[in-house]
Amino acid sequence: AAADLATVKIVALPPGSYAVRAFQDVDGDGKMATNPFGMPTEPYGFSRDAQPNMGPPAFDAAAFEVKAGANAQFLRLN
Repeated sequence: AAADLATVKIVALPPGSYAVRAFQDVDGDGKMATNPFGMPTEPYGFSRDAQPNMGPPAFDAAAFEVKAGANAQFLRLN
């Protein structure tokens, strides 16, 4: 739903290869909450919808190129 969307705008990012990871700080403590096994308990996601496998995905799995001009990336929190 449109109410579930958030937008982050970053300006003046030099061209290059980047990856993004994000999480929703539901409990407001400033860090990702995890269970006793280290698995996230708050919504999280990576650019290119890269999937974790026993830890965060490799940079190459989430990487995208920023070129001069307007660029957009979308990610889904799971």
